[in-house]
Amino acid sequence: MNDRQLRYLLTVAETRNISAAAKQLYISQPSLSAMVRSTEKQLGIPLFDRTTTPLSLTDAGEYYMDAARQILAIERDLENRIREIGTSSNVTVNIGCTSAASALVMSYLLPKFAKEFPNAKVQVLEDQVPHLEKYLRNGEADIICTPARYEEDRFEKLILIREEVVLLAPREFVPEGELKPSPGEFRQFDFRQLDGRPFALMKTGHMTREFQNAMITQMQIMPKIILETDRWETCLSMAENGMAFTILPYSPLKKELGERLGIYGFEVPVYREVSLCWRRNSVLPRVIRDFIEFAEREIRSLLV
Repeated sequence: MNDRQLRYLLTVAETRNISAAAKQLYISQPSLSAMVRSTEKQLGIPLFDRTTTPLSLTDAGEYYMDAARQILAIERDLENRIREIGTSSNVTVNIGCTSAASALVMSYLLPKFAKEFPNAKVQVLEDQVPHLEKYLRNGEADIICTPARYEEDRFEKLILIREEVVLLAPREFVPEGELKPSPGEFRQFDFRQLDGRPFALMKTGHMTREFQNAMITQMQIMPKIILETDRWETCLSMAENGMAFTILPYSPLKKELGERLGIYGFEVPVYREVSLCWRRNSVLPRVIRDFIEFAEREIRSLLV
């Protein structure tokens, strides 16, 4: 077995489709199919149950993939330990994050980190939440920045920001009736007047869409959904251009939003925590420990 073989098989296991895995890996489907069959022949047992759609793992496949993740993580720890012992200045920090975390948190932190640690190189792996845990487990990412909550027995975490989920309205929108205080930071109004109004939302499957659906239920309205997107920046742009309302977590790193949009809270506020996560008991090179300490210090100083 080699690293490439393990990563290829893990991708097939995670996508549960050889064609989709081949596309993600940028190789041909016949080549990937041949590699899977060759591995199974070498082991003398099938790893995938091809009678199901999508593909599923056999019992042997479950054991194999679990071992593959551990092997890749151990190799990553070994590389980190060697880098720690060595004197090379060519050190790379692999950070996995969502697009929202990349635009908000990383865009703020990384330029400052580069100035303080000029020898460190940062590689950002931007993807959806379900894929970030995979990157962390198999060692592709040293650390991830995400709103997801993972099993505490497997991952360490540092909470960076606590964000209130809010309604973002075009600046020209003036709610009818009196604004009322809410338990959160922002005031609220009778949201029933938004029934049938245009909304821009994230696509189903995104964690943010779950917040949006919950808040729409709380508002007791039926919005006119005119856009579903993979990027929260698009939702924000639609609101800023007066085309739609949206619902997003309010980041204290973007305080200027209040100058461009109306921001309103909910009767039952919901909060999202953005955290740095890393594998428990993993070997973290000095530069990654420096990044964790740096991120905590910088964010805390900004929020004071």
